[in-house]
Amino acid sequence: IEFIEKVKLDANTLFKGVIPPSRTRFQKDDELNDFFIFSDLRNGHTTIHSWDIIKTTDREKMICLALLKNRRSKKYGNKNGNPLSFENFQKIIPNIEISELNILVDKGIFRWTDNRKYEFVNSKN
Repeated sequence: IEFIEKVKLDANTLFKGVIPPSRTRFQKDDELNDFFIFSDLRNGHTTIHSWDIIKTTDREKMICLALLKNRRSKKYGNKNGNPLSFENFQKIIPNIEISELNILVDKGIFRWTDNRKYEFVNSKN
């Protein structure tokens, strides 16, 4: 068996100088993870989102990240993972158009809830 030594990198190269606080004993500060996580609900340096795989513009990626970062805010409801309305998005991204959200629905990244709010398609386990 031949072992391959992992490349060591400085924190500035890996994390732009800020080491994530959620590192575990299996994740060394000077190495890339041995794994990637497919998730639209988490955001880490080894997370791959559906909008990273599906063809999306930089603006669409920014809208997806806005939902990711704000869906757990108490402003939008009592539980974790709150869907956001168009009006909620307007407060986060003032120049957003409803058509931009609907394009993300058409691409299969967002979906409507029963009360016409937006959530990630890949949000239920």
